[in-house]
Amino acid sequence: MMKRNLKFSNDAIERIKSKLSSKISDEKKLNKELKKELYEIHSNYYKNFNYALALNELKKSQGKETHEKLLKKYDSSRFIVLKDLYEKIFRITGEPRVLIDLACGLNPLTLPWMNLAKNCEYYCYDLEQNLIDFLNDYFKIMKKSHEAFLCDALASPSALKSDVALIFKSSTCFEWQSPKSTAKLLEKISADYIVISVMLRGEKNIIGTRNYLNSIIGDFIKGKETHEIILKKEYFLIIKSDKCLSHNHG
Repeated sequence: MMKRNLKFSNDAIERIKSKLSSKISDEKKLNKELKKELYEIHSNYYKNFNYALALNELKKSQGKETHEKLLKKYDSSRFIVLKDLYEKIFRITGEPRVLIDLACGLNPLTLPWMNLAKNCEYYCYDLEQNLIDFLNDYFKIMKKSHEAFLCDALASPSALKSDVALIFKSSTCFEWQSPKSTAKLLEKISADYIVISVMLRGEKNIIGTRNYLNSIIGDFIKGKETHEIILKKEYFLIIKSDKCLSHNHG
């Protein structure tokens, strides 16, 4: 297993430390549990993904084949739905001029399938510095002006106004950390559309998946226009904001 010197955002550290300190008074035990939770939140997903090797491969070739190879190593389920994913999303939301990706992980590696307009601004956020450095190096290789930022979505989500905000396969992790935290996050996002995804709750269990999302964000989506996209084993819910930002990003 590849070891990496992890560097988490201060807001993530303080958020989790504050939560744990209400249960643990011993400083040594507190720090041990803090490291454990940060690792479980983030590092388990990327422990076998070699950033340096991936960048070397991308320097040699920026084509879809290289991206496919990397995505299959990291997230085969994401690769499976790529062909239709963004086309279906943007057919509903419209082509974004500003796109944000919260708790993004390695989702920016799906960039070749997004088919974003040349003037589209794409901003990504996650809570570990090595990942952010990798993504910014990746954007440079791809000759894109997109940017990645160190940010804990639950503590201090981006206040940037956007056309579309993506939150893919993160709600389960959010809810494990703090019940109802997904809904609190959605309330803070300034976007015309929010796209949240979860893996289906069992093979083709659409009703169970709807019930799960309703249990964590039901109050937030009540009365809002929503659209479903179901691709293989992943369920996407597109939520139209009732605040209507009218593409004002000034």
